[in-house]
Amino acid sequence: MKPGYGRPTRLHRNQIERTPQGHRIRIRTNKRKRTATIPVTPAMAGLIDATPADRVLILAVIAGGP
Repeated sequence: MKPGYGRPTRLHRNQIERTPQGHRIRIRTNKRKRTATIPVTPAMAGLIDATPADRVLILAVIAGGP
């Protein structure tokens, strides 16, 4: 099992970008301090859109459900 697998992860709303193709998450990697972008699935995009706009922080679990 990978370290952090199944643990809650903090996702800030300012890390989520809207693109013509949908949403992407922009993060900075811990090891090399590089920027990485991750495409958002339609299911996760629905969760993001359903989260009230005044919520700055979104908590997610890496494995399993939201």
